[in-house]
Amino acid sequence: MTRFRLSARPLLDSETDASLFVPLGHSFDELASATDRGYTVLVHGARGSGRTTLLRALLRHRRRHDGAPTAFVQASRARTPSETLRLCREALLDVLGTRVPDHSPDGPTLEALPSGTPRSVSSELAALAELCAPARATFLVDNLDAHLAHRLFGIGRDDLWEVAATFVVSALDEDLPIVLAPPADAFFEARVVVPPPTRSEAEEILARRLGRKVEMPDPPPTPRALLDAARRDPEDPASADAERLRRLDEAAALGTSALEVARLLDDVGSVSAADAEARDRLGVSAARLSQVLAQMYDENLVTYEDVRGGGPGRPRRRYRWATPVVGDGDDGEATTTGMKGDRR
Repeated sequence: MTRFRLSARPLLDSETDASLFVPLGHSFDELASATDRGYTVLVHGARGSGRTTLLRALLRHRRRHDGAPTAFVQASRARTPSETLRLCREALLDVLGTRVPDHSPDGPTLEALPSGTPRSVSSELAALAELCAPARATFLVDNLDAHLAHRLFGIGRDDLWEVAATFVVSALDEDLPIVLAPPADAFFEARVVVPPPTRSEAEEILARRLGRKVEMPDPPPTPRALLDAARRDPEDPASADAERLRRLDEAAALGTSALEVARLLDDVGSVSAADAEARDRLGVSAARLSQVLAQMYDENLVTYEDVRGGGPGRPRRRYRWATPVVGDGDDGEATTTGMKGDRR
């Protein structure tokens, strides 16, 4: 039971998981209030902050207190606006207990239409609008690609405004410049931030997971990092988290850039100077990122692996903490590990 309760997975909308949910700040109350008013909402926070858990808590709340249908949409597999709309429609049909139609009213399957064509998007919009017409539905859209979110809720906002539906969309803090680039900024009528847990909130999370009081005087910035510490040492999570704080202090001693790289490593697990997303988030060039990572390596803060993805070209050198971090694992790619002293 302890192993299950310390799982890093987001909490679901089940009765069992509801007993483990601890609202952070005023995020849940703000989100519930905004959706009760029919506002379109953008929910954002850091990686591991609990955005999915918050949406699931809202789903359970609305199912218990609101007669209008609410559908949770796992949008990570969507690649086009039409696919996103189809996932919304399928999720709502599932809530309503209705079978997904195999064909559009005109005959051909939606999948047979070229991806992203106006006809496909128009067909999906029309079908979604028809489905929402009897009762305004609420869609909780999670893990949608940032660029796709901007295309759908920015470029396509006028069409979506014609649909009798409320959209609640999750996003990473680092993706906000993309998601909220005009005209998408006008689509979202409210924004809810998922804040870092306070000391009392962190201790309550651990108390519910471990079944006893736990002191956490300097909690990590996200619930995910908090649970990582608890898995490393369920008896003394604070001591386990001290290793993370020590790494950050040592990185800070190397300069601001190293500290920012350290925080990124805490978020994503591994970093390569070849990662465009990492460079954009840090605001540095590939050469500068490579320099900082090499500096951290020389100080024994990180180690590296030369990772081959199976295609042609040179392997990518991926750096990660020298101290193993819970949750890191083999991703199926061939690797060569670099130890201190043989950096090229």
